[in-house]
Amino acid sequence: MGDLWNRNKECVMIGSAFWNKLNGGTKAIIINSGANPTSWISTNLQTPVVNPAMTGFTGSPITLRIARDNPRYMVVVGNSASSVVVGAYSTNGGVSWNNIPYNDSFIGLCNISNDGRIMVITRQNASGAIYMSVNYGSSWTKYTAGVTSLPAEPCISPDNNYLYHTSYVNSVIFKWDINNMGAGYTGIVLAQMTPGGYGIQMLDSGRIYVTEYNSGTPRLFWVDNEVYVYGNFVTIGSGSNAGSGIAMSSNGKHMMYCRTNTQVQIYVSNNYGVTWTLTNLSSNIRSMSLFVSKSGRYMGIQSLTANIHYISNNFGATFTQYNWTVGTSASFNLEET
Repeated sequence: MGDLWNRNKECVMIGSAFWNKLNGGTKAIIINSGANPTSWISTNLQTPVVNPAMTGFTGSPITLRIARDNPRYMVVVGNSASSVVVGAYSTNGGVSWNNIPYNDSFIGLCNISNDGRIMVITRQNASGAIYMSVNYGSSWTKYTAGVTSLPAEPCISPDNNYLYHTSYVNSVIFKWDINNMGAGYTGIVLAQMTPGGYGIQMLDSGRIYVTEYNSGTPRLFWVDNEVYVYGNFVTIGSGSNAGSGIAMSSNGKHMMYCRTNTQVQIYVSNNYGVTWTLTNLSSNIRSMSLFVSKSGRYMGIQSLTANIHYISNNFGATFTQYNWTVGTSASFNLEET
């Protein structure tokens, strides 16, 4: 009887693992607003579980990024007009957090390499700065020499060798050698972009996508082999594009675009950005909280209304509103596990 029970239990366990593999397990991280915020974890889109407060984190959590290939690593930044801890990182999937050992102001954007080893934060001010860890958050370095004013979103090349970032006021992608940051940057000029860029994504293929900042026409540019070809952009909808966000699957087939905060529109493409479908959500959203999972199956964005998060599990065909009681959330992301 005992052997039969053990065999049945093994079958249940194997069946459960097969179900998760077939349907895709997920982990969503939510960090609420305010000083000493708490992080919440939702596994497989179930009710989130609260974790201990992030003591000493006093800025407003803005951008949260999760390592695609190693989702126990993640980084979040805290924005404030006054000097506060620039951010925090987790090495255990958001259960606990370590504050980054720098204080600064006007921090807003960050990113993390696919394996979680490299974490990058930009200071969005006239005196720009880059904060970086190359050892899973264990130590951090601040770089200011040669950094442009108003640097925007950073991204890391798939081979972990290069850092790229945009700037509000420059039609340039700034490229840095992560192994020799002191050598300064080289620039990739996007001649038709004005006045500058904001969101940035790099595919496994090396193609780079950049969203235009505050030009009045929402446009998405792309670069292959680090050379911009005239006409390599697409217009997505109309209206203000201040703070436009872009997220996409690893291969770039599945994309999600949000042109600005405090509006309800998101755009989804499932053919590498050739055509886009508009979805109107039921409440205003935060543009830089959008995400697309590694495969593209899951997409989502947070609402500016407390306790509301929008998630799609069908490549953006439809979005479900999740009314999770976590308070006013400031940072939100999800990745497949």
